[in-house]
Amino acid sequence: MRLSERQKAALRNGEAVRTRDQDLECVVMRADLYDRVRQLLYDDSDWTDDELRRVLAKSAEANGWNEPEMDAYDNYDEEIAKQCR
Repeated sequence: MRLSERQKAALRNGEAVRTRDQDLECVVMRADLYDRVRQLLYDDSDWTDDELRRVLAKSAEANGWNEPEMDAYDNYDEEIAKQCR
């Protein structure tokens, strides 16, 4: 892929350049700007405890763990302890 002097100047100024290579349309940008944008769009760092709790809570809710029928399961240990007395 070859860039014109105008495209290179735009890149130097921090602009993205839309170009085409045969049938492939591309956007070219400086690597330092790409790295900044990538951090905004994709975070591959470890999850915090709060993030994990939110995801687990959402998953549990989506899978019916908050349904009234689950109360028996939530109190299972207490019910077994009562039966063993």
